[in-house]
Amino acid sequence: MQSHIYQVSTTRPTTGLYIGNFHNEGTVGPDTFAQLTWLPESGFQLTMWCYDPSPIATFFDPSEPIQYDCCMACFIDVFPRYRYKGYLSIEFNSNGVCRCSFGPNRRERSDLSNFSVLTPEVNIAHTTRDGGLCWMAKLLIPKELIEAVYGFSCKLKPGHKMRANFYTYSENRKSTYWGSWAPIIKPNLHLSECFGLLEIV
Repeated sequence: MQSHIYQVSTTRPTTGLYIGNFHNEGTVGPDTFAQLTWLPESGFQLTMWCYDPSPIATFFDPSEPIQYDCCMACFIDVFPRYRYKGYLSIEFNSNGVCRCSFGPNRRERSDLSNFSVLTPEVNIAHTTRDGGLCWMAKLLIPKELIEAVYGFSCKLKPGHKMRANFYTYSENRKSTYWGSWAPIIKPNLHLSECFGLLEIV
């Protein structure tokens, strides 16, 4: 378990979480950031942005191998004390194509559409932030979806601790990289033992 704790506020955070640990099996990818906010009545508001002015964006369907595009992702275990239940994984490219699943590891996963119609929808913008060109993704992880996958009420309060990791990655031969917030021991996004700590404040 990582030693650093990222505070998830119930108001909009002013700074981003830096995704800057790049695995040495790839190259160093673009600077990428994430913000996560807990909205008690709605769920988690996630914003991520990547300073890549022209990201590789080839695929337009979640059944296609979007990992060969430039992607960002959020993997979060909202209730780590019930680790056997699993964690949410949400991956998307700059076309807004999103893959969402839930399960305890890489192989045992179920598509989120099996649990709820309220699957996250990714809104993409190509914009300028802090003087740099980037592509930005915004989405809501609905409270009802969290309750559906874990099987109990989601009434998170200050002090609640979670485990998660945030990624920027591409397996394209022209530019291969795996960047994460909490360091990973190999280029595998599903290393839940490498997730960092989040705490609602």
